[in-house]
Amino acid sequence: VNFKDGLGQMNLDHRRCNDIRAKQRIFATNNGFKRPRGVKGIQTGGISYEEYDFLRKGLVDRNKLLAVSVVMACLPNYFVYYLWSFPDMMPSPFLKVKDMQEISRERCHAVISTLLDIEKGARVAPWTAK
Repeated sequence: VNFKDGLGQMNLDHRRCNDIRAKQRIFATNNGFKRPRGVKGIQTGGISYEEYDFLRKGLVDRNKLLAVSVVMACLPNYFVYYLWSFPDMMPSPFLKVKDMQEISRERCHAVISTLLDIEKGARVAPWTAK
């Protein structure tokens, strides 16, 4: 189910990216730019920062999907180990979303563990304190 939903979300994201790129092309042609996406990665404008950020996220997700597909096609026996070793290599629609309480619990545990380790490390034996 997560795989099907992830592919559907990737398709919707790709369509939205195409709409944003069309908006960029229209802005570029209206303002006389020859290259709608700019020169050397500098954008010509016509889109908001949220749309630009979404385009970047879409680019990263497509690159991750390509990498996962190549590993799955070339090394199918090691695909599970690849996902286990690099869980962030899956595109964002395929990732399991954590709720805020779980993230808060993990952060609290990390902070308390660190403070306890610092306290244990700062302990000075009574006979060396003189």
